[in-house]
Amino acid sequence: MPDGWGCAPLFPVPGPAPVQVCAVVARPESGGGVGGVGSGGLVLIRDLIDARLVLGCIVDAAYQPLEWLEIEIQDPRAVAGAPQALRDELNNASLDDAFMNRQNRGTDGVRVTLGCEGIHPPATWIRPDTLDPVTLPDHESGPWLLCRDDALLQSAGLPAYASSLHRYLVCPGLGEATPFIPLTDDAPRNERTTEVADAMEGAGLDPASLLPLNPVSGLLACRRYHPIPILGFAAAIGGRAWDQIMQGRPAVRAFAGARVMSSSADRIVPADGRIFTSRDGRGGRLAEALHLKLRLIDSALQQVIDAAERTRLPLLNLTDESLRVRLLDEPAPGIPVLWSGRTVLVESGAAIRSHTPDGGVELYVPMVSLTPSVYRPEDVTRAGRGQGA
Repeated sequence: MPDGWGCAPLFPVPGPAPVQVCAVVARPESGGGVGGVGSGGLVLIRDLIDARLVLGCIVDAAYQPLEWLEIEIQDPRAVAGAPQALRDELNNASLDDAFMNRQNRGTDGVRVTLGCEGIHPPATWIRPDTLDPVTLPDHESGPWLLCRDDALLQSAGLPAYASSLHRYLVCPGLGEATPFIPLTDDAPRNERTTEVADAMEGAGLDPASLLPLNPVSGLLACRRYHPIPILGFAAAIGGRAWDQIMQGRPAVRAFAGARVMSSSADRIVPADGRIFTSRDGRGGRLAEALHLKLRLIDSALQQVIDAAERTRLPLLNLTDESLRVRLLDEPAPGIPVLWSGRTVLVESGAAIRSHTPDGGVELYVPMVSLTPSVYRPEDVTRAGRGQGA
């Protein structure tokens, strides 16, 4: 595990466990995490409109990483940054459906099955000192679980789960007498609600001192972490510096393939370790780079074709983040690193289905955050007005 990082299990496990799935936590002194430089916290990979992708790993009993993961944690609070037209269409039920559809269309060999997909786990935090997962202390009548019973919520004067973005915990053992614990900041409160801090107080816990892991009881999913984007790999074929390609991606030198690239100059082949013809002048490098890029395009197309044939569904909003490149940890002796690259489809598109007001036309809205870029001008995030013919 790189210096300044630690592992926090996703689920409380009594006693030692031979293998666990963990979230990677940046210690405050390491400078990193969701909260920003110097704050520590989960190591953020990127945001979706309805979820966060954070770095994780599978560890053995000695907490040695066996496999690096992307952990997708559903979080309806992120919808606040979505366009108004999309917010009006979203609720907990549609977010759950969209989340599960994404996972069901996942690529075999990339997806890692936890066994609890489709089940909302308890709201979870992390102790920053021990990195142990923390859930709300059980009531004497049973544990606190996410309430999806719309009738029970509405009988208490609270918004239904299926038709809103608000979430509450209840103790099923108390029946209709259960208190309700709001998990979303703007969730309505009344005389039937109590706060997370009050529920933790009896156990001597303060949520303000804990790191939020899954504080809104969101669905979870995992897949293998392949940090190299397809466009970055194409740039590496063209000779781009490795640090420039991987800028902004968490501690990539710790991962299989990435450390090979960074040290290939003196370990793989006598030249620079990336291609065969690096000593044959520009002509040789150009021909080999063209061959590798054509192979890259061909394998990317084949990955998309295979996914479309398997799911029989359209693949919408594919980006260079959807297609990554996997490098072998230790290529065969004499084989340059770039020849070991294999394209992997890690996301088969992310969109939520909507309709025009008259219901006559289906619309698909991207689930990725609509941040401005050279490919997506700033105006695209602004609400449009007018009438089309």
